[in-house]
Amino acid sequence: IILIVVSVCTVMVAWNWLLDLETQKKVYVFTSLLNYPFFTISCITLIGLFFAGIHKRVVVPSIMLNRLSRIQHVLQ
Repeated sequence: IILIVVSVCTVMVAWNWLLDLETQKKVYVFTSLLNYPFFTISCITLIGLFFAGIHKRVVVPSIMLNRLSRIQHVLQ
């Protein structure tokens, strides 16, 4: 749930960040990121979650289900 919330927040703010007229002007990336602190915090949180291994908790159940379905198919 945390990964979904942070991902949605990052995408929504990124969309606003890219459509902003100030961002489209010749502005430094760092200055643009300072104008959108919520986007910066969302990106840092998302990167931190991936480094913490939250993506493994999403991927592992699908791998287990795939292996169990293969075993079930072999046993039938």
